[in-house]
Amino acid sequence: MLVGTSDYEEPGGLDHLPGVHNNLVALEQALTHPETGVFAHDRCMVVNNPDSPQSFMRRLVRATQQAEDVLLVYYAGHGILGGPEADLYLTVRQTDERLADMTSVAFSAVRHAIEDSPAKTKILILDCCFSGRAIGAMSSKSAALAKIAVSGTYILTSTEANRESRAVPGERYTAFTAELLSISTNGIPGRASDVLLGDLYQPLQVAMAKRGFPKPKNLAGDTSGNIVVRRVPRQEPVSPPQHQAEPPAPKPEVPPTDLPLHPLQPASENWLEPPTVTSTDSRPALRPLISDDSLRGLGRGAWTTALWILTSGGALLVIGSIGATASGAYHDAGTAITGMVLTVGLFVLFGFLLLRRYLSRRSIAMRTSQEPAGTEASINEVRRVFFEQVFARLHGIAPGIRAPRVRPANECSFASGPYGHYALTFSRLGFRVEIYLDTGDNDTTKAIFDVLHQRRNAVEDELGFEVTWERLDNNRASRIAAYLTDFNVSTADGPGWSNAVEWATNRVSALHRVLHHELRALCEQAKPAQPAPPDRS
Repeated sequence: MLVGTSDYEEPGGLDHLPGVHNNLVALEQALTHPETGVFAHDRCMVVNNPDSPQSFMRRLVRATQQAEDVLLVYYAGHGILGGPEADLYLTVRQTDERLADMTSVAFSAVRHAIEDSPAKTKILILDCCFSGRAIGAMSSKSAALAKIAVSGTYILTSTEANRESRAVPGERYTAFTAELLSISTNGIPGRASDVLLGDLYQPLQVAMAKRGFPKPKNLAGDTSGNIVVRRVPRQEPVSPPQHQAEPPAPKPEVPPTDLPLHPLQPASENWLEPPTVTSTDSRPALRPLISDDSLRGLGRGAWTTALWILTSGGALLVIGSIGATASGAYHDAGTAITGMVLTVGLFVLFGFLLLRRYLSRRSIAMRTSQEPAGTEASINEVRRVFFEQVFARLHGIAPGIRAPRVRPANECSFASGPYGHYALTFSRLGFRVEIYLDTGDNDTTKAIFDVLHQRRNAVEDELGFEVTWERLDNNRASRIAAYLTDFNVSTADGPGWSNAVEWATNRVSALHRVLHHELRALCEQAKPAQPAPPDRS
């Protein structure tokens, strides 16, 4: 059931919302599309501009009682507050803000209609001001968020409880529904599988944040997030292409070999600078004189050999020298000379090992620099430098965090307790700092997440910034994360790079400071009680 109110009768009252009508048309087309849609045309009811609260509720009750498997209720329009408790009301054509309780639809009535539906899964999507209050209303009967009151219900709202939604003048759709339609029509970028209901929240949140719009909210009960909301279109058969001569591939541009070998050693006062890994220089690539493989072969077992030479050579040198001095003769001089030769050989071997180490690192740097600009290998090397600089700064402000061994990759994680690990991740949705909750047991992990989510406002106040609460119902783990969506590690300039390092450092240290001890305590509480010893009296 798709409901929208775009026109209002009260003179001087609520503003008209022309985008709402477009929302209904486009959503119906997306949900009933023959290739990607999930509903049949005859099972999709559209209610445009309901006249009165009674008309709205009659149609809603009819739709909720007819649904057997999946019930989806979408509303777009003005949301207003009314009554002594400032409850949420959904508006209709006759709505008068001054008489909200008599001319609008109380959300409590909508809630009761949805609760009474025989449908196995119930989906509620609200695109209106103060729509976040619906989440509190739907879970108000629960003692804790770990136990959702309305089983099998998924709620998605365009704003938080005390924020207004956005409808930008001149745009075809309201802001929130425009992003929802983008996913319903085009899918999630980089993903070739069906889109599940639980997949909508994160890209919606990132997209709204990029535009500076209010933060969406969601609440999932049971496995409601597993419902498919967009199917992958069937692929048409493609006839094999005719054989044609392919033009020779252009030679990749070869960047200069200036990747820093020791990025944590400051080369200047402003050392938080991104490494340069791209260039338009077209010079031919240089080949190392000694390959890294041959160096590894030459150095195999070298450290063990060096230790043996150091022990034996030093012992012979000492024994020969003492013997020659004590006897006043030189018949032990040969022993002393042998020890000296072996000791000198030790220093030669150490020199070889140092040279090998230098040439090996140089070989790796040259191979990395020969990657075409923008390849995954070259970008991961830049990410490694970024991670190392973050942990170098964390060492000074959060000594309790032990830096891991950093490798060229899109993620760097470190364990910090029985509740999971922390991670810095370059994801499709932006750079992410997260606590990845995974106790090894699904029920325990979700219970810990739900306890923290229940007091999320207090947690975010203590952190000093907002985080996304990702329950990940299809996964054993859950995630508490902060996103930096406007940072590109491969193109960032000096100030942008420095700001991102500072941002990541502050988020990691704050998450660890605020939640580390509480998470450990929750894990301890979740442990099964030990059985009492038998009474031997």
